Amino acid sequence: MKSHLNSKVLECQTNLFNVETKEHVESVSKMCLHLASFFDFSKSEMYNIKIMSVFHDIGKIKIPIEILEKTKPLTPPLSGKK
Repeated sequence: MKSHLNSKVLECQTNLFNVETKEHVESVSKMCLHLASFFDFSKSEMYNIKIMSVFHDIGKIKIPIEILEKTKPLTPPLSGKK
């Protein structure tokens, strides 16, 4: 069951995010696991942390990719400011 969930989470991650975001999520996941290991979390807790770390930026799903990848400051219509 856990390996199936892992594969589904990774599939979701691959389909929804660009490469840069995918690498960021993987980096955050590794960092979270290192911290969990340092604090002697159980294997079950570490598994949950790994899964939840993938979703730490879940709000990005609602933001258009053009805004996420924009390198210049947002214009007033995009920033929500008048």
